[in-house]
Parts: sequence; C-alpha cells; structure tokens
Amino acid sequence: MPASTQNRAHYISGQALEKLGENAQALESYFRVINREFSPETTTSLEWKWYDKCGIEGALSLLEREERWKAAIQLAEKIGRSGSPRAEDARKIAERIGLEHFIYRGRQAPLEKTPPNQ
Repeated sequence: MPASTQNRAHYISGQALEKLGENAQALESYFRVINREFSPETTTSLEWKWYDKCGIEGALSLLEREERWKAAIQLAEKIGRSGSPRAEDARKIAERIGLEHFIYRGRQAPLEKTPPNQ
C-alpha cells in the first residue's frame, strides 16, 4: 500500500477515534504518520498532505484542545523542522502557543526555510 494511502488511513482513523472520545488512541494514529522518517527530497506532495493533516489538523489541534501546551509546542517545532510544505505554519503555531501561555522556549535561532543538514 502506498505511504500516502497509509497516511490518509491514519488521519481518518484518528478523526473517527476523536469523535468517539478516544483521544489517546487518536493521537497514536496521528503519531504513526508524524514519527515516520520523511525525506524532503523524496516525499511526494500527497504524502506531505496527509503528514500535515495528521500533524497540524489532527494531533496539534487535539493537544491544544486538551490544553497540553508544552506537548503542542514540541510537536509544532518537530513539524517545523520536517521539511513539510507547512513547516513555516507549524513554527508560527509553536511561537503563538509559547507567547499566549507564557512558556519560555529558550533562545530561538532565526527561522530557516529549510531544515539543517543532519
């Protein structure tokens, strides 16, 4: 099964689990996609679409609704380093949450458009 199809299935599963009130299981489903290894050079736009949906619209949104601010910031920062098309959005979300909830995130380096070489 293509990775994009698997990612989509995890997003749909997470959404269904949230509707059933099974938030821990929903997060598990989203994180199965988020924690995969993604290479910005070889990942297809469809794979990124479902990665961003699982990360930003799924897990990040759920963590914010549950008021788990530090976990939300950590996730947003991770997405921000991923090379995703929405990485910049995620970095801005991390910044917003930190400012709104007075969470010190340490001295932040200037935002880069591309992730550093590892």
